This record gives sequence, structure tokens and C-alpha cells, in this order.
Amino acid sequence: MFFELCGGFLLLIAAAIMLGMWLMRADADLALLACEKFGRSPASLRSQVIWITGASGGIGEWLSFKLAKVGANLVISGTNVEKLHAVGDRCLELGKQSGCELLVLPFDLADVSCHADQVKAVVERFGRVDVLINNAGKCIVGDFEDYSIDEDKAMFDVNVFGHVSLTRLVIAHAKQAQRNLHVVVTSSMSGVQGSRVAPVYAAAKHAVEGYFESLMVQGKVTGEVDVTVLCLGPVLTSMTTNVQEGSGDQLPEKVPGVLKPERCAELTCAAIANKLEVVWICENPLLVLFYLNQYLPIIYRRYIVVRLPWNRVKLERKKTE
Repeated sequence: MFFELCGGFLLLIAAAIMLGMWLMRADADLALLACEKFGRSPASLRSQVIWITGASGGIGEWLSFKLAKVGANLVISGTNVEKLHAVGDRCLELGKQSGCELLVLPFDLADVSCHADQVKAVVERFGRVDVLINNAGKCIVGDFEDYSIDEDKAMFDVNVFGHVSLTRLVIAHAKQAQRNLHVVVTSSMSGVQGSRVAPVYAAAKHAVEGYFESLMVQGKVTGEVDVTVLCLGPVLTSMTTNVQEGSGDQLPEKVPGVLKPERCAELTCAAIANKLEVVWICENPLLVLFYLNQYLPIIYRRYIVVRLPWNRVKLERKKTE
């Protein structure tokens, strides 16, 4: 009996060590990594009509490239018209063999008055939307007390209300056409915990989580809408570096703890293809911290969060989109 207990204890320790080793090398949650390796391939998205907002750079740009390669029919939207057309040209090049069709549709997501016209343009071109990827966003870095209410509202207009408005219109069309819709939204680790660095951004992402997880519940009941919420850690884009769009500067090849946008796009495509509900995509050590906050919140909030170096620096105001 004693040796059996010792053997079981040693197996438990070995399993914990193996799990820890995996976790330290992982860049996403276990379910997503399993689906990436063993689940439905992103190639299953071929010929689907996929609308991506925030497609003129960063994650949206790389998502467009990955989906073009597998033959999805793309609608790409953003505010940087020149960059958006450059992304579109690259998509057509990458998707030439797979039959990718493309609509470049620039508009300001914050201007909800134009959303109905944008949906009409997409429907006239493709007849439907199968997947809507709400990816556009902006961020201002600073202390809580340094923001104005007008800045708060401006960030919510893009990061929250723009997505909600467009999604409602696309859902309405899908219901009228009696078609299922898959809604994907880019959230953040800051959407499930506070952020010392970007408190208004965190508040907006908390709102995104509330809206779209509620839609997820509705979709489970009605069977009309699938929802995927992407909880992302830092990704190597102009939002996480000092490089400003249009400056001519190049993004660095690699930043410790920051995921490359092409890898983020690969994992996102796997999440979409397998219709996962909530996924975590993040480099370590932040992924481990995310798990600690989720499963040991008292320890994380009382003893860890105050010791994180990025929570202890003096901030300078910085706006990124």
C-alpha cells in the first residue's frame, strides 16, 4: 500500500513537471494547440466569405494573408487606404492558385452611420458573410487619471461600439437569409484582468468580452451564431512597439514575450476553423501569468501583480492604432 501511494505520488509529480515544461514552451491554451495539431484544418475555410476589420496592418494583415492562401473569399477593411490596397494586392497574389476573391472596403469603424452601406456593399459583392472578424482597435498608454472622458469615449467607439454595431447588422442579414454566422472578436488578456499600462483599453476589452460572450450564449441557445473570442497577449505590431505606421521604420524581428503576428494569425485560423469559443494566444512568461490569474487569483493579485516590472514603470502617453 505504501509503495503504491509513493508510486502514485511520483507519477503525479512527473505529470506536473511535464505540464510545467509544456506550459513554459506554449504560446496558446492547450485546447487551441490540440486543435491546431489534430483538429480541422484552416483549409476547411476555403470559399467561405470572411470579412476582416483592421486588415491594413498587424494581426489583420497576416490573417488576410493566411486566409487568402487557403482560398477564402475576403473582405478587408481599415482606415489606411493605401496600406489596405497593398494588403489586397498581396492577398490576390497569395490566393491566385486557391481561387481567393477579394473586396477592399475601407471605412472608419467608429462611424456607425456608414455601417449599413458597408454591409450592403459586401452582400452585393458576395451575397453573404460566413465569418466576421472584428479585429480593428486602438490603444492609448497612460495612468488612469491622465485620460479625459472624451478619450475614453473615442476608444470605446472603435474598440467596442464599432464592433457591436457592425456585428448586429451582419447578424440581421444572416437571420434574414436563414444562414449561420461565425463572429470572431479580438479581445485581450486585458479583457479579463486589469491593466496598469492601458486602463481604458482594458475597460474597452472588458466590454467586448461582456457583449460577445453574451452573444455566444444566445448563439448556443438559438443555433444561429457561433462566437470565438480571442484573448491575446502582446503581439508584435505597431501597437506594441514605438514604430508608427507610415514612418518607414521596420518592426524588430523578435521581442521577448511578444508573439509574432504571423504566428498569432496561424493560431487564430485554427481557432476559427474549429469554432473554439474562447482561446488564449500569448507568449510566455505572460501565458503562465494568465493561468495564475485565472486559477489562483488571490495569489496573483496580492503578491504577483505588484511585482511585475511593466506595472512599476513611469508611463508616457502613447497612442497607437
